[in-house]
Amino acid sequence: EYNRWSVELNVGQNKPEKPFAPGYFTADFGEYFNFSGANHYDLGVRYMFNPNFGAKIDFAFDSMDNQNSANQAGTPSLLFETRQYRVGFQGVVNLSRIMKFETFTSRFGILAHSGIQVSQLAPQKGISGDKPSELNGGYMIGVTPQFRISNKVVLTGDFTYLSNVRQHYNWD
Repeated sequence: EYNRWSVELNVGQNKPEKPFAPGYFTADFGEYFNFSGANHYDLGVRYMFNPNFGAKIDFAFDSMDNQNSANQAGTPSLLFETRQYRVGFQGVVNLSRIMKFETFTSRFGILAHSGIQVSQLAPQKGISGDKPSELNGGYMIGVTPQFRISNKVVLTGDFTYLSNVRQHYNWD
């Protein structure tokens, strides 16, 4: 037995890497791990065709802005804020079923997912703050470790890499 339909609600962090204009960044160079608070919100629906394979659609909101601390040269990032609204279409593989996790645990599992995404990048403040939003597209790939609390409730952690293949603006 397995649940064919699942609703996913995620709150977490994003970490944009590039492109940034000189003088702009989201990293806090004084911190080894940069946990700056929630700036990613996601709602998705997953349907499993069989116990091993499924598909999902998700809608996400991400906010990127400057950190208030100083960089290595002692200069804080210039002020900016950017928002990204995204919809993703992905295939899902239940790795724990394929690797037969049920032979040694009934609580832990792992999903792998990959697919395409379309997003709208909307500058709010900073160098691009007066520009209109742009439509982007790209791919995403990730893993989702799971811990089953009950037959209908699962706590997950999701680690996803997203790339905008068509992006003209910097994150700032």
